[in-house]
Amino acid sequence: MKTKMIISVSMVFMLISIEIYSNPLSNDIKHETPLQAVINEFDRQLQKDLSDDHINGSISAVIVKGNQIIWSKAYVPSDKAKNIAADSETIYRTGSISKSFTAFLMMQLVQDGIIDLNDPIEKYLPEIRQLDGYSDSTKITFKQLASHTSGLAREPKLKDAAKGPIEGWQDKILLSIPKTSFNSKPGVNQWGQSH
Repeated sequence: MKTKMIISVSMVFMLISIEIYSNPLSNDIKHETPLQAVINEFDRQLQKDLSDDHINGSISAVIVKGNQIIWSKAYVPSDKAKNIAADSETIYRTGSISKSFTAFLMMQLVQDGIIDLNDPIEKYLPEIRQLDGYSDSTKITFKQLASHTSGLAREPKLKDAAKGPIEGWQDKILLSIPKTSFNSKPGVNQWGQSH
């Protein structure tokens, strides 16, 4: 009798399992799409990384498919002191991450024959001549900029050079040029990161 009962209970569980498996759109069980599963895992991982790494900053993330934003979320206030929440519209200083994009785009220009790595920057950006200490012996090439051998100081001596509205960035960059100096002569293989 005990064996029959175990077999009967087992068969009921098998039938329930088969029903659930064969009818995934059951109202009782919600299944996430593979895309939603990836997004949820990405969200969990970002939260974990922020917690584990003790990042004292804010992150906004977005996933774009085609030309549509399919997910966005912000983590941690963008300004803790003023308790300003970050959101998908928060503008951050890009810092060094922009170097990867710049290098990629620069190499596309080289590949298309528009520029040469050994061209002097002043050929395309004459304002570069305003650099503090610029002369015929300190001309900078694209190759030197890309390899961090331009000799430029890390930051310009312009107050709040990395702050301000996005609409003013081009002007801010041009204002930074005469406030940027050389730490060494360009191309002397003295590596030095500059922004």
